[in-house]
Amino acid sequence: MEREIDITVEEEREDQSPSPDEDIPRSCDSDQYLDQLQRLQADFDNYRKRIQRREGQLTDEVRGEMCKQLLPVVDDMERALAHSREEPGTIRSGLELVYGNFISLLTGMGLKAIETSGQPFDPQVHEAVMVVVDPAGRDEIVTEELQKGYFFKDRLLRPARVTVSQGS
Repeated sequence: MEREIDITVEEEREDQSPSPDEDIPRSCDSDQYLDQLQRLQADFDNYRKRIQRREGQLTDEVRGEMCKQLLPVVDDMERALAHSREEPGTIRSGLELVYGNFISLLTGMGLKAIETSGQPFDPQVHEAVMVVVDPAGRDEIVTEELQKGYFFKDRLLRPARVTVSQGS
């Protein structure tokens, strides 16, 4: 009697397993899995590229903000150099050396000064602080730079404060 029960259980197990004829052919399964794998790989590559791009943008934003916060130090160093022109000596040469190294570091990060003198006034990058009458009749030309303006890569960090000419 035990033997009959064992056989029936085994027969039931065999009946539950799908036969190869009823299933989808193996080649279709493997093609489907290959297609899914290729899609997942492409999705992952796109995700990786998007993350790398975003990391680069975040790095640029942090560097730009750091440069913006250091601009008052650059201004102070430029004023110190302008006031020490009459006094040649080791302090002035040391200050020039520190200023040069500091500017080259910021330039290497992507900081760029805005060209102003003699340029046409551009409200996108210049802030007009004063207007002077130009006897030569030139209109809206930057005559003097009062405070330097800077770009970080292609983004404006600070507009240049300038004096603009007005035709007579």
